[in-house]
Parts: sequence; C-alpha cells; structure tokens
Amino acid sequence: MESKKFKRVLASDVHCCFYCGEHPQEREHYVPWVIARMPYYVMSCKECNVLLGSEFDETWTSRFERLIAKYQKRYRDLFIHDYESQMEDTAGGLRGFLESKIARRDRIARRLDVMEMMSELLYGEQYVTFHESGNLERINDFLRFIMEGRGVDESFERSDPSRNGFVDESSIHWKRAQSEME
Repeated sequence: MESKKFKRVLASDVHCCFYCGEHPQEREHYVPWVIARMPYYVMSCKECNVLLGSEFDETWTSRFERLIAKYQKRYRDLFIHDYESQMEDTAGGLRGFLESKIARRDRIARRLDVMEMMSELLYGEQYVTFHESGNLERINDFLRFIMEGRGVDESFERSDPSRNGFVDESSIHWKRAQSEME
C-alpha cells in the first residue's frame, strides 16, 4: 500500500512529465509492475514512458542516463545540422521548414536539460524510499518552475533555497500540506 506522502507527491499541483517537464499523459512505473506488484509510478509524457519501456534500473541516475541516451540517439539528426546558417539565403516554405526544425531542436534540448537536472536532484535516491525523500520539496519546486516556463538553470537555482535564500509561496503550501498529513 502507498504511503500518504507518496500519494501527496502524485497528487501535487505539479502536472508535468517527471522526466522532461512536458505535459504528462501517462503513469510511468519506475519499478515495473511485473517486478514490484505495487504502484511505484510518476506522471510521464508518452515519449518518455515508451523510451523507458519495462526495463528496470538500479538507480534514478542510471534511469535518467538511459533515457538521455535514447533521446540523443532518436534526435541526433536535429543536433548535427546547422539550420541557422541554411536560413540565411532561404525564403518561403523552406524557411518555415527550417524554423520548425530549430524550434523542435530547442524543445528537445530543453527536455534533455530538464532530464540532466532531475538526474542531479535524484542522485543517490533509492526507488523504494523515494516517496520519503527529503528532496521531494525541491523536485516539486523545480518541476513547478519548469511548468511556469522558466529556464532550466533558473528553475534549478530557484528550487534550492540554501543557495540563494529564495522561498517560493508554493513551497510554503507544500510544507503546510505535508505537516497536515502527519
């Protein structure tokens, strides 16, 4: 049975993919159902869920590393072309095509940045005790800032009150909800 804290993480106001910050569409079982027979899951976009598959990773770090490698392999063509230099002498439909490639590359790069920061936030966290982690508040804040459209680096910095003394109003609500459950 899930603990109340774990349910709170899943029911929080953070409605984005746990891995890349995009819109969530599915539950991703980070401990596959066939292994755990318990609902160890986070919200995920369809692409992250499909790429992760049913493979079991020993740590969050290895899970994010595997996901990042799959994204890099899937989208390598977007990163090897210099679309900006091709646009200099281009107009019309071809220019629109190149602009869409640049926008997609930037979106994938942002997703990869979110994955790298989440991997850092979860370094050393164990799957089974994840729902009891003292790091959940920071993870929720980081994803909340990503949802608000802030940059990845800014979100990472703002989610760490010990670095800059920043206290976000949403953190206060999260702490209050945690104390009410205990």
